[in-house]
Amino acid sequence: MQDKTNLNLWIAALRSGEYEQGTSALCNLVRDYDQDDEPVISAYFCCLGVLADVASKNGLDIKVSDGPYLRSYGDAVSYPTLSVVRWLYSAKEGTESTRNFSTNGGFDHMEGAMEWWAARGDTRSHDTLAAINDHEIGSFADIADFLEEFADKL
Repeated sequence: MQDKTNLNLWIAALRSGEYEQGTSALCNLVRDYDQDDEPVISAYFCCLGVLADVASKNGLDIKVSDGPYLRSYGDAVSYPTLSVVRWLYSAKEGTESTRNFSTNGGFDHMEGAMEWWAARGDTRSHDTLAAINDHEIGSFADIADFLEEFADKL
């Protein structure tokens, strides 16, 4: 990846403490009430949901909608849209600049990536950031470390 501006925004967000880590969707919404019986909505993000949220706050024109249980980015609730991945790469529509990063954050083709995760306890050879996140193999900090180390291969 040549232009790492948007990647660095994502990495910073993963490390910021602003996002609670969740699983199985870009952003799960949990509705509850506080001690004064006021409604409270808590948001729990997958690492790819953090990417979509950062993109929506940093120039990507994408509709963000809260449903009863999930937040959608564009029409997506499970994986980011191609427009989010293009934003990550600062790529224009129709370019091939997203060639090394799928919408599920796949990295099976990157030499050394699976070994990097295996050294951190992933004994099941997961090959996507979604799986690393959802199976609680990597914290947001671990995923940020991975993104920094493999930035040139993304």
